[in-house]
Amino acid sequence: MLCSARIDRPPSVGCCRHRRGVTLIEIVFAFLILVIAALGASGIISYGHRGTQKDFREVEAIQLLGDRMNQVLAIPFEDLDPLLAFDDQATFSATLFGATPQEVVLGPIVQGPRTYTAEVSLQRQPVILGFCPINISNTPNYLPGVATSWSFDALNTDLGRFDGSDAVVHPFKTLKVIVRVSWNEPVVTAPTREYFVVSFVTDLR
Repeated sequence: MLCSARIDRPPSVGCCRHRRGVTLIEIVFAFLILVIAALGASGIISYGHRGTQKDFREVEAIQLLGDRMNQVLAIPFEDLDPLLAFDDQATFSATLFGATPQEVVLGPIVQGPRTYTAEVSLQRQPVILGFCPINISNTPNYLPGVATSWSFDALNTDLGRFDGSDAVVHPFKTLKVIVRVSWNEPVVTAPTREYFVVSFVTDLR
């Protein structure tokens, strides 16, 4: 009787020569890709941070603008008008009515690391209120509900003229107020920015 036997042999050493690991070059390339991605992400984050800081400066300037305008509008006409004693228009960059309840701080205003500049411009504004009375006697076809049938007399402005043409009869009664707030941006392309708001103070006496 013939018998066969199977003999298991250990694998030869040569069978492992086709296995691959991670080489140093692959590690370096992977690290470079990671660095490039990190730099791009940091640039986006930095850009967003600069935009947020810019928006914050704008909001702060608008708040200062509204605050200074409210302070000026709280001052009566008879106190503001004498500031224009030598001219019908003037710009003020220093504190108005210092050390009084009417004080308005102008000039450089420091808000943390930022500095804003506030100023106020006052201008006497001529106002003429006129009216044209309807002349019914010269309108034979006058119909109250048909505007094309109306006839008017000449414009009358004598009762509502406040243009300074006569200091007693036609004095100025309105001041145009312009408040400006400016600041320097930390970039070369737009070094200075400015916001302004316009309102009026009227003497109703």
